Amino acid sequence: TSHYFSAEMEDHSPWTAFGGIASGEGAFAIGLGWGFPGHVLHSKTGLDFVDLPEGSFLEDGTVIGYDSGTAGVVHDGTSFVLFGNPVFRSDDALTWTATDISLPPGSHQMRQVRGFQSQHLIVASLEKQYDDGSSQPIGHFLAVSADGGTTWSQGTGYDTQCSEPIQHVGDIEMVGDVLLVGAKRLCRSTDAGATWTSYDSPTGGDIGDIFSDGTAFYATPNQYASSGVVLRSEDGISWSELSDVGSPITFGAYVGGTMVTAPKGGLPKFHYSDDGETWSEGELASDLANVTLREIGVGMVAHCP
Repeated sequence: TSHYFSAEMEDHSPWTAFGGIASGEGAFAIGLGWGFPGHVLHSKTGLDFVDLPEGSFLEDGTVIGYDSGTAGVVHDGTSFVLFGNPVFRSDDALTWTATDISLPPGSHQMRQVRGFQSQHLIVASLEKQYDDGSSQPIGHFLAVSADGGTTWSQGTGYDTQCSEPIQHVGDIEMVGDVLLVGAKRLCRSTDAGATWTSYDSPTGGDIGDIFSDGTAFYATPNQYASSGVVLRSEDGISWSELSDVGSPITFGAYVGGTMVTAPKGGLPKFHYSDDGETWSEGELASDLANVTLREIGVGMVAHCP
């Protein structure tokens, strides 16, 4: 989507560094930019996106614009939350209001964030990069909020290898009461992140992606594994091979009865299946010779053509 608006390819720039996609209230929101100013895109259909103007961002009724990089955007089941500076909230993804929401002390970088609407949870993978006087140890950590980001908690038993480095490998996923966070290892919680158990990675190496169909979890290998195996688990503990796509994959997603997998880079190809066993090949619509895929985001809105 960013190349539709800009051809920038630099790492720290206003259009690169995908900050996530969120859906809710009949709309999609996309955050972009690891540079200033970032951009927030809005769409009702998921096909046509609008770069929101400065007038969409308010503080106490006054237009302040969006002069911020984008760490992430989620919908927590109540509203959209946009993690920039400041943190914004919106009911429709069109008009955003600045809040006093802040992340836990030591949150120098937000490395991943997910919103789970049914559970009204926001789960953030964070990193403390230097000594700032806070008690948080340097390194990666996880925080969970059940009130839209107003308060955050860190559970016991969490293994930092489950989210280091989640900005490059792994993901956060939740089915029912089971919450998984995985990168080099896999952490599992059944009490909204209050307590954690750490497990070996089910892929035998770094995890590429974790996604779900609402009932079971699925995991894919890291890009360097050169594997097309999709793993499945009903509880996040015991994993078995679902199928082999037949070519290397990193990312996966499920929506509307269809499973999609794709590699991180190279030719813009992907595979899709309606049963997880028989796969067909498709091609990403792009005029670029080489595509680096950052993430597959899934969202659904009513009345989408």
